Amino acid sequence: MSLIIQERPFDHQVVRNLINSGLNPILARIFAARGIETNEDIQESFNNLIPPFSMKGIAQAAEIITHAILRKEKIIILSDYDCDGATGCALGHEALYKLGADIGYFIPDRITMGYGLSPKAVEALTEKSRPDWIITVDNGISSIDGTRYAKEKNIGVIITDHHLAGNELPEADAIINPNQPGCYFPSKYLSGVGVMFYFMLAVRQYMRDQKILSIESQPNFAHLLDLVAIGTIADMVPLDRNNRILVREGMNRIRRGVAHPGVIALFKVARKDYRNATTHDISFLIAPRINAAGRLSDMKAGINCLLASSETEAYDLAKILNSFNNKRRVMEVAMRDQAMSKLADIPIDKKTVVLYDSNWHPGLVGLVASRIKDASQRPTIAFSNCGDGLLRGSGRSTSTINLKKVFDIIDSHYPKVILQYGGHSSAAGLTLDEKNLSDFMGAFEQVVNQEIKNAIISEEVFTDGSLNPNDINMGLIDEIEGTVWGKDFSEPVFCNQFEIKNIKIIHSKHISFRIKHGAYTFPAMQWNRKTIPDSPGRAIYQLKSGRFGQREPSLIITAWEND
Repeated sequence: MSLIIQERPFDHQVVRNLINSGLNPILARIFAARGIETNEDIQESFNNLIPPFSMKGIAQAAEIITHAILRKEKIIILSDYDCDGATGCALGHEALYKLGADIGYFIPDRITMGYGLSPKAVEALTEKSRPDWIITVDNGISSIDGTRYAKEKNIGVIITDHHLAGNELPEADAIINPNQPGCYFPSKYLSGVGVMFYFMLAVRQYMRDQKILSIESQPNFAHLLDLVAIGTIADMVPLDRNNRILVREGMNRIRRGVAHPGVIALFKVARKDYRNATTHDISFLIAPRINAAGRLSDMKAGINCLLASSETEAYDLAKILNSFNNKRRVMEVAMRDQAMSKLADIPIDKKTVVLYDSNWHPGLVGLVASRIKDASQRPTIAFSNCGDGLLRGSGRSTSTINLKKVFDIIDSHYPKVILQYGGHSSAAGLTLDEKNLSDFMGAFEQVVNQEIKNAIISEEVFTDGSLNPNDINMGLIDEIEGTVWGKDFSEPVFCNQFEIKNIKIIHSKHISFRIKHGAYTFPAMQWNRKTIPDSPGRAIYQLKSGRFGQREPSLIITAWEND
């Protein structure tokens, strides 16, 4: 696989304007390459958010839920079992409780009920607690049968989701999804928790308009923004202008120590100071601990941690999540090694990778698919056995292949091969009959083959150019780490020629060394590399503050090209 390194283009006049407004010249270059034109684009406040009522279905849903609250009808939030779903569920539960609702939540069992609002989930929910209303969060847009079954049982359904809609929409009482047909909400990239936050703002506004609440009596929903930030970052939705505002406001609350007790507790068990929290910390420290509950057990522990009202309760639950995450790491390594062994048996000229092991944990196949996709640079699906002759798979795709579109084509040309599916362009899930696995593999290979020209896609890396030795300093690093980064507004990476000194291999799988750049030397680390790179060479790297709390610049090498 070849590595194509390109520098992000930028408008030099925009850079000059940003520098004149007081920005660091390097940050000005970084921001200009990401479409920022003025300093105000970066500093926009919460008041600049797109108004809630510009989203299709939200006014209707706000009216429905307001009347349900006034009639004391029972409302259940039905959540997905990932971090986006968990934060959205916790946010909706807390907001509706403060608005006076009789509110509870329910998470479908991943193995026995599958994903989202399925008929099995509705059946289990009605046996446990007969609700008047179901509100989905981060799921539901594909739940045709589940919605119909709920309506047959006289349960109202409001769907809040952000996933791409299929050809048919469920017959819900209201659908809130910026990606549904006919919705002209300007931002199409809200996460599941982002959609739920907008819904809660709309309910509060409707109650205010109806004189049920006043400005003085209404609950303050700004304290929910830490949950919005975590779910948005975890789900890797593009950070457009609207999402950057949401995430920045939420990160500021975390850094000020006014986040939920559960969020603060998660930082503590991760041994990270929340006062210096970065979006990178959310992605790699906080979200995995929340996700671990849904992957290995029950997302209740994650949601309850986020809903905890006391520091003691929050810390006890955070320790449970930390334990889940440690167990998840061990299991993931074993599954990844098995998957890599299976990958070696797949011909190099195949354009897809489909893996199955009856012993794989269904909550971890997405992580396995992600690792194998990175290793093979091919769209990858990993399947586990979920009983009753069914396989549940999780897919990850390269930047050039829209996985949801591929599944749409397969479903259209090969009906009933896929029983259920949903997701995004880069990540999606599906359920098959085990007897159809071979047919699916053939269809998947054929459709992807039509979508791409090359058997293995070259890895293209965009950088923010090179840095002079004296540019690598803590002042720049502090500014970078204090900025909101995410998908389509990615954390800056740089490219320079370096010499290597003092190489150490850590735990037989990482390398630590010092790099020489002019008259300066800096500590550097490259994860998951067992071979020693040649020196000198060209490195793709990110800047980080020193390890173990040291205040010195450090480089994380993401790729190395030998001269």
